[in-house]
Amino acid sequence: MKYSFRTIIGLLFILFFFSTCKDEERISTIEMLTIEQQKTWTWIDNANMISRAGETMGYGASMNTQSKKLLIYLEGGGACFNGITCATNPNGSDVSAEIATVEGLNKRIMSRENSNNRFKDWNFVYVPYVTGDVHMGNNQNANLPDGGPSEQKMMGYANLTAIVNDLKDYAIRNDFDEILVTGISAGGFGVYLSFLQVAEVFPNIQLTALVDSGPIFLDTSLFTECFDDIINNTWKTPLPTDTEAYVDGSYPYVPQAIYEYTSKKYPNANFGLMSNYSDSVIRYFYGYPKSDCNAVPGFVTAGEFRDGLMEIKSITDDLPNWSVYFTEGTGHTYLGGDTYENTSVNGIALNDWVEDITLGKHENVLE
Repeated sequence: MKYSFRTIIGLLFILFFFSTCKDEERISTIEMLTIEQQKTWTWIDNANMISRAGETMGYGASMNTQSKKLLIYLEGGGACFNGITCATNPNGSDVSAEIATVEGLNKRIMSRENSNNRFKDWNFVYVPYVTGDVHMGNNQNANLPDGGPSEQKMMGYANLTAIVNDLKDYAIRNDFDEILVTGISAGGFGVYLSFLQVAEVFPNIQLTALVDSGPIFLDTSLFTECFDDIINNTWKTPLPTDTEAYVDGSYPYVPQAIYEYTSKKYPNANFGLMSNYSDSVIRYFYGYPKSDCNAVPGFVTAGEFRDGLMEIKSITDDLPNWSVYFTEGTGHTYLGGDTYENTSVNGIALNDWVEDITLGKHENVLE
């Protein structure tokens, strides 16, 4: 039996199409999502994303074509700037583990089952964390001191750029009108610059940045010169270069201007910071800069940490689009579990406060 050239090409196309659709858990671009994959978590490989160990990465997505709103969630997981910190910070991406992670995200702020969750019908994007740079880095060849690893790919900032570029056409075609950028711990620290990247690509969309347990302190005994050096030289963070055009206050280091800078450059955006007064994890993290980034740090005291948070509040008090939510205790993060739904201060539930932030209703909540 003879087949025409056109028939052969058609058969080859069909075989190729079905061979690429076997594994519905992994695709190579958000444009490949099918109707059947709507509102379910899918892993999207992205050749432009890279882990600290140099492996190709990707991200999770759960999209809903009936929604014009997007939530971007940055994962936490420590930081890498010396031998001790890098040893406990993941440096590679296990795709099967990442798929399992994204499939369990319905228990967080991205729950689709919780009828009280304002975001349950939104489009969701999950940004994994295996770069060690709190999602801020842009260093292809980082060599870490004090017994740390060498030739590390600390490209968290660049990875977010790749995701935003992947989302751009999809968001424009589906007429997105609101984006929330949020994250916990290391992901919380990453929110500040990730928001700036999103704002640059989507200048006409309503934007909110929500930081969970990632305070940038103003006290120079906590945010010290060595910490600024890590941000600038170890991670090579692309910090904004136009802060002087928007900031009136005096800050020893550029990252400390982030509250005033974001508020004044993006007056129509909304910003929120949540933290426990004695967060034991971030007190340990800031113990490094307080100890001049020595290999074995001391803890920041609960009193110092609380004072640092209140100093941030004193700045945001004068910024109409920033709000804080501070609670007692040593716990760490809210959005990653049950704490998000179960926390309430002075009759104001945390999840209600978060919703109000996205709606432009700002109120400081202090326990």
